[in-house]
Amino acid sequence: PSPPPPPPSPPAPSPPPPPVPLPPPPEPSAPPNALVAKLAELNRYFWRGEPSNDIGSAGVLLRQFDGQSDIDNGRPWLPCRTTHWCHVQHRQQWPSSIINAKVRKLFYADEAGLILSPTVPYLCACSGDCGSVSAPIGSRGCWPRRCCDYPAPRCSPGWVDHRCSYPPDELDEALRAQLRRQVTSYNE
Repeated sequence: PSPPPPPPSPPAPSPPPPPVPLPPPPEPSAPPNALVAKLAELNRYFWRGEPSNDIGSAGVLLRQFDGQSDIDNGRPWLPCRTTHWCHVQHRQQWPSSIINAKVRKLFYADEAGLILSPTVPYLCACSGDCGSVSAPIGSRGCWPRRCCDYPAPRCSPGWVDHRCSYPPDELDEALRAQLRRQVTSYNE
């Protein structure tokens, strides 16, 4: 007799099924309503800003990151640390500026920062740079002498007295003085 036939070989594997198509990407979602409302509010503050003792009516209050921020430790949204040069002078205050459609000057043209609440308490205002780094220790960045504005005898157009400040109830006057000086500098 002849040998038995070899066993049949296993059937060839069937090809894998075609891949399942991926679902289409989701439609971009609209920003949350709260964010849209906040952006609209900030735009209103900016476009309607006028000299006022109310920050929200005056514009948008900004604080730019700088050497008085905790930049070295990667936390620029905080004031400088107690071991940093500016702690003694700035531990009770943090210079900021109000901008609006008529006043667009900031200390830096290209630095990031924070938008602060229009209800934040403020100590004083200056129509230009307050010179707060040079203010007497304990003055919290404000000068005891009130600012004058031209045409008073000792003031001249375009000159900003860096050793004076306006009290909080004269924020509107500080902003008016800045406009009279044709916004040559940022305010603080």
